[in-house]
Amino acid sequence: MEERKQTLQNYRIRSFYQLFDHTSDLGVEVRGEDLKSLFKNAALTVTDLMTDIKIVGNVSDRIIAVEADNIELLLREWLGELLFIFHTSGFLVSDVDVLDMSNTYFRARIFGEQYQKKHHVLRREIKSVTYHQLKVTVEEHETTARIIMDI
Repeated sequence: MEERKQTLQNYRIRSFYQLFDHTSDLGVEVRGEDLKSLFKNAALTVTDLMTDIKIVGNVSDRIIAVEADNIELLLREWLGELLFIFHTSGFLVSDVDVLDMSNTYFRARIFGEQYQKKHHVLRREIKSVTYHQLKVTVEEHETTARIIMDI
């Protein structure tokens, strides 16, 4: 687990996402080399938007699987499941290993730890990922997603 934490510290989280203005919610654009890295980066972005991901440890892991009719809905289900886990058990994601993926199915092992009020500063609470303007764009050298989150 220590090696995984060192790898994440070298992984420049904010280099693969940027916020954009949205009237009442939080807009974010996430980038990845391909769909797998986009889904990983989107999960890490959610954690980093809630708290400083650099202080989230790799204490435990879980396997998560989601299904949907298309890639946009799959991304929304994936992030929605991670938010559900945070809201019901306080689990913060610090890293992701993609195990299996298609345009309608995603399975990954997530690493992280329980939220601790004394250790993690909650920057903002993300309630959900909306369907509004949700878009995944796959290009030859980069894959991007525009996501609006209800805060």
